Amino acid sequence: MVLKRSSAVLAGIIVVALAVVTWYGVQVIRTAADDGSQSTIFVDTPPPITDDDPILGPGDALVTIVEFSDFQCPACQSMRDTLADVLVRYAGRVRLVWKDFPDTYVHPDALSAAQAARCAQLQDKFWEYHDALFVNQDLLSTELYRQIAQTLELDINEFQACIEGPLPAVVDRTFREGLERKISATPHFFINGQQASGALSAGSLQSLIDQALDEAS
Repeated sequence: MVLKRSSAVLAGIIVVALAVVTWYGVQVIRTAADDGSQSTIFVDTPPPITDDDPILGPGDALVTIVEFSDFQCPACQSMRDTLADVLVRYAGRVRLVWKDFPDTYVHPDALSAAQAARCAQLQDKFWEYHDALFVNQDLLSTELYRQIAQTLELDINEFQACIEGPLPAVVDRTFREGLERKISATPHFFINGQQASGALSAGSLQSLIDQALDEAS
């Protein structure tokens, strides 16, 4: 009986310890972009949209979906087709804005994938590269990044120099935008300012869009 009780206590201690380590690891990873001179100010407003943000859909769309996402996140992958269908269903009325939020503690290849996609963006191939990364999510690697670049007929020398260079500043910027909005998981959406997280069903996403359209009309 004493042995069983001791084992149970030990198991409980281990669980608590792992939880603390996990929490601490996430905090370290998610503040890794800090340079020591900046502090994070939390806000509830939708993030700004800049020329660096990849966008699908017209600039005058009534509804803007801002997606904070991670190329190694399974839930993000599952949203790819749902979002593509929505853009067709609501053509001209909805636009999609991409924001990188790579959680490297959980997804070790997310950051390199984000960099590769941004390098493709410099050659006007972000969305094609985005789709290829999600299709090949289980194979993320430097070799895959180069293969996709070749398939998309990118300038390989330019692409290679980019992925071997420093992380594009835009990735750090959008990551910080997510931190400022207390985003803790991906995908995370701002739909005309209303927030939603996780792999939304097509019906749930359409309901949110319909509501936003009604409010914008």
